[in-house]
Amino acid sequence: MKLISHHITLAVLTLCLTVSSAPIDIRNDDNNRIVKLKQRGYLHGSGYTGSIGIGQHSVDRFNIVFDTGSSDFWVLSNEGCISKHYCGTHHQYQAKKSSSYTPYDTDRSLVINYGTGSISAHIGRDTIYIGTTQVEGQFVADAYKISREFNDLPIDGIMGLGLPGLSKTVPNKPTLVENMVNQGLIDRIMFSVYTQPAGGEIDFGGTDPANYEGSITYAPVIGDLYWQIEMSRASFGNYSIESRYLIMDTGTTLLLVSSKEAEKMHEQIEGSRKNDDGTYSIPCNSRGTLPDLVIQIEGQKLSVSPNDYVLLPSDGDSSMCLSGISGQNTNKHNHWIMGDVFFKAYYTVFDQENMKIGFATARTDPRLAMEAYDKNWMAQRLTYRRRCSYNTRSNRVRAVKTPGGKLVVQYEKKPVKAPRCGDCGETLAGIKALRPREFATVSKTQKNVSRAYGGSRCAHCVRNRIVRAFLIEEQKIVKKVLKAQK
Repeated sequence: MKLISHHITLAVLTLCLTVSSAPIDIRNDDNNRIVKLKQRGYLHGSGYTGSIGIGQHSVDRFNIVFDTGSSDFWVLSNEGCISKHYCGTHHQYQAKKSSSYTPYDTDRSLVINYGTGSISAHIGRDTIYIGTTQVEGQFVADAYKISREFNDLPIDGIMGLGLPGLSKTVPNKPTLVENMVNQGLIDRIMFSVYTQPAGGEIDFGGTDPANYEGSITYAPVIGDLYWQIEMSRASFGNYSIESRYLIMDTGTTLLLVSSKEAEKMHEQIEGSRKNDDGTYSIPCNSRGTLPDLVIQIEGQKLSVSPNDYVLLPSDGDSSMCLSGISGQNTNKHNHWIMGDVFFKAYYTVFDQENMKIGFATARTDPRLAMEAYDKNWMAQRLTYRRRCSYNTRSNRVRAVKTPGGKLVVQYEKKPVKAPRCGDCGETLAGIKALRPREFATVSKTQKNVSRAYGGSRCAHCVRNRIVRAFLIEEQKIVKKVLKAQK
């Protein structure tokens, strides 16, 4: 897993990402039982979380990333947590209060290193709940130390759906899907991933024809560590690429190729420019003229269109959008990592029984389009009480939804009258009353922006540590505030 591969972090409330994950016991085209887990996209489809319960009689729900690029399950622990920022803003798993929890190998700690970020944890086993479906004896690592890359992500943990050989917890331990089959919850050791911009689902135990069109093309898995297949060739405009290995990783945002290949691809796009972190920005208005990335697998051509790989405006420039194809040194020669950019285009089947991966064109669901997401969440204000680092007594945390689907998080001592935010129709907390979280890495001017409008950070500005208040069209308001403060 390369967690949010272009270093996306954000300050949003995990509350808004908690979704219903009630399982639906249905029959698919192979007459197999399926347990469904609904997922919610965060930060405009930069990542996805599903809501699960952990522990006997658990009332808390945890927002979990389901990651095919790793094979271990960890969740934030409330025992001796030393990552103060993360511990204070996320749901905490209370292992000792769970009657179904049993420790495992208490003499050692588990350390997991991801492409971005790392955690340290103790190992145990407990019951987890996917909706009302109960999976017993699942290995779970309760993490007491979490690197700062996770701080502002709206996730409480990561569930690895990779192959058993990749596990750092216990070598070749049963996977979640194997446990579900052994306990008679599903029929087959397989799962399928359906991803749309604003959400999706995971179908444990089979496939759901309602989520895809046409037939499924299968390719054999190569090796026993990664969900990895081989493509015979690929093309992007006039640029052709020979055989590559493809690692299917639902925990990665972008489609990662080598730096040289990314450069050659973006040479096909007039006006594209390379960013400092290996990503590229491309003109937003060129979407209709851009080529598809065509990948050939088992004689079938799979196309990733500009609608899938042209992402949000980047670096505060509304005319330039972030490219979903990025150049990264993956330390694996001739390997690509296929992230969410690819999964939005293809319903993907991970068949562990037969060690193969299947692809079918994902059916478009207008209810999960980004426009629908923006409409449903626009101008919503969530207020709840939470312990804040600067005051142990209850403070109010307010999240205001702005046009375009971004959340602005504000810490305040008391509500006061304040100006309105653009066209969102909601008043914000008064500037002087705010006490947003400080970011040590940002400049004084950037901190002034944070103080003025809360600690919201724009997805594609974060790699440069730029704090941004609202959307691009509202930057004039920010400038006026800064001018008034001088």
